[in-house]
Amino acid sequence: MIPYFLKSATCLALLLVFYHFILEKEKMHTFNRFYLLGSLLFSLLAPLYIIYIDVASLIIRTAQTSTTSYPTEITSEIMVEEPIHYTSIFIAIYCFITTILLIRFGKNLFHLIHKIRSNENIKYQKAVLVLVADKILPHTFWNYIFINKNDYENQKIEQELFTHELTHVTQRHTLDVLILELIQSIFWINPFFIILKKAVQLNHEFLADETVINEHKNTIQYQHLLVNKAAWKNDYYLASNLNYSLTKKRLKMMTTQSSQTKIWLKKLAVIPLLAGFVFLFAERVEAQENEEITEIVEDVSFKKGDLSETEIYQEYFHSKGLFMFKDKNGKQISKKYNELTIEEKKRIIPPPPLKSKKKIPTQELIEKLKDGKEYAVWIDGKVVKNDVLNNYQASDFSSHFVSFIYKNARSKRFPQEHQAHLETTKYFNTQNEKRTQEFKEYLEKNEQNQIRDDEVREIIERIGEKKILVLMMP
Repeated sequence: MIPYFLKSATCLALLLVFYHFILEKEKMHTFNRFYLLGSLLFSLLAPLYIIYIDVASLIIRTAQTSTTSYPTEITSEIMVEEPIHYTSIFIAIYCFITTILLIRFGKNLFHLIHKIRSNENIKYQKAVLVLVADKILPHTFWNYIFINKNDYENQKIEQELFTHELTHVTQRHTLDVLILELIQSIFWINPFFIILKKAVQLNHEFLADETVINEHKNTIQYQHLLVNKAAWKNDYYLASNLNYSLTKKRLKMMTTQSSQTKIWLKKLAVIPLLAGFVFLFAERVEAQENEEITEIVEDVSFKKGDLSETEIYQEYFHSKGLFMFKDKNGKQISKKYNELTIEEKKRIIPPPPLKSKKKIPTQELIEKLKDGKEYAVWIDGKVVKNDVLNNYQASDFSSHFVSFIYKNARSKRFPQEHQAHLETTKYFNTQNEKRTQEFKEYLEKNEQNQIRDDEVREIIERIGEKKILVLMMP
């Protein structure tokens, strides 16, 4: 979550820098309006975009299928107590502050609606005039224009001011402000939303000023009018105010002459900018050619007594295991495999395959595994120093897998992000033969199922071809 917020904030900051130095200076206010609103949406979505990087050699598996030797004693704790995560505390605080800001947003909205309903309303062109007793300048919320009742009745409000406010109404500037306020209340942790809101509101004034000048054709008179009204203050939070940010920048914009060629070049410059930011802020994920290691197996090919061939293999693999779990009261209980209930058996990680298929690593992967800061390495079931790989070629191995280790699972001895398990060809073949022979002996001694020699060979052949047995998984 925190990396997302940082990327989003940085992206918005850079978009605003481009706007301030490149776009804001030109008379293309309608384009700038959509650029600013688009910047809001773009900064929220760009960090969510995923770019897949092709790394075929790294394989992350959901279940271990290594052919390393398996211990005769197996301890599996079925119920694990979840550690306390500080992320949940951060989320709770974040939601609390967000709720307060949303309540404030709602109160400000209610205040304006109350003003509209509690004062006289008069239809005026495409807007509604709200006559209030407060000594204020005209300002707009949605299609309502708030004006002083006494000034209106005595016709003290200049026509240019009506034109200015009607522009806010017809161009729906209030919608922009409401969207920004709502998003800012949710993503309050991003300080650049404040700058974005100010830029949007100033651009609204550019648009309204431009309409007044085009309609009334008297720039100097309008500038003097605004300067005379500049000392007036409005306290309507979500409304568009006539004297908002009446700075040298706004007055200068009224007389600015922009080259159409220059405007088009700046507009076109936005395209590579956005494309570059997508690449810069997108999430990068390794698109690995992961070996499919799970499949649902229906044991219809063989069944003897009450056990299918998969259940026989499960029972064999777990026969010497001791399973630790906690009951509803938190009491720790240990059981052997044949003492487990059906529901408890479903929660056990399935055993590895009886016979593993060869998976030879690439030389590129071997070179990567030499980095001791990133990878902890095991060869033939034993941990080794990374530089030991200098004595090997990729063709020396017949099996490998690389797994990502989450932060809370790393140790002082193995602080690396990844763990790699490699098996030499000799070790790989030996382990396959060893497991096959042990399972064969188990089947031959299993009097309960009364399995013939030809059936033993048939079961071993079928189970040996399966990538993993997951019949008992929920």
